[in-house]
Amino acid sequence: MIRYLSILFLVFSLFHCNRSDLEIPVEFDSFTPDLAPLEQAAASQQKAISGWQPQGELAEVVEVYRTFNLRLGAGAGLDEAFEKLIARMKQMLAQVPAEKSPGEDAVRLVYWITEKYQEAFDRLIEKCPAQCARAVCNLGDIKEEWRPALEDFIAWAGDFLPHACRNGLIQPGDKGFLVTSEARYLMRAAFKMRLSGLFNALSSERDTSQLFLSPAEQQLYFRWVAERSPGADWQRKLQAVVELKRLDPKYPLAMSRGIIHYQAGYYEAAVADFEFAASEDPSHARVKSWLAQARRKAALAEKKKQSP
Repeated sequence: MIRYLSILFLVFSLFHCNRSDLEIPVEFDSFTPDLAPLEQAAASQQKAISGWQPQGELAEVVEVYRTFNLRLGAGAGLDEAFEKLIARMKQMLAQVPAEKSPGEDAVRLVYWITEKYQEAFDRLIEKCPAQCARAVCNLGDIKEEWRPALEDFIAWAGDFLPHACRNGLIQPGDKGFLVTSEARYLMRAAFKMRLSGLFNALSSERDTSQLFLSPAEQQLYFRWVAERSPGADWQRKLQAVVELKRLDPKYPLAMSRGIIHYQAGYYEAAVADFEFAASEDPSHARVKSWLAQARRKAALAEKKKQSP
């Protein structure tokens, strides 16, 4: 009996020691966004354009925008259509006041185009079976029966869908595109961020993502970039967590920077980040573990650097 207990104690001791040496994965927690504020933002934006249609020069901007998208979707690249679109958008941006009033035509136009994108996307989802979804995501051959819905979508979104597939926003499934409620709102936010990128190209003084996206949409988008996007590099991820801190003062910026630096292999930077995070919350056990892991990795990297 005593021998049996001794063996059990030895096994437990070895197991306990091994567990203490195990590294805890340095990664972000999974999250499920609250859809309510996203639904409210979409409803508010739809209300802002209720009964509104682009007229005059704005209608011309829409036609130029659609022409540009069709050429882009066909692989024509950035040409005179893009230059014409930029010129028209520059005129619009100059008219948007500093207080960023959501009633201005530039904002309404983005809301209106977003709704057209959403309607075209819903029609594409309905018409595009699994084979079509795989062809779109993998840039394969498109059958004639799928072309009307796809070209309608391309006119409003250009090459947005293949990029969305490559970045994990949407994936083909057994019956077509896999679209959850979260993915729908995430794609909507990413699409509006894409539109704001056209405006950002025109002005270094203003970030139009704050003009066109609600705080909830910005949080969803930037959190996806920082924590989930397979296509975003570490520098873009760092920019995203800074935006998240702007949107939520309680967001753990130092810890998030540490995770990003660690995953990118910048262990000395991760050490500095985790040290700061640990000083902010000394009771955070995972941060302490990650700090120890980052120090070991940094020391190992330095040793390899110095070895002949």
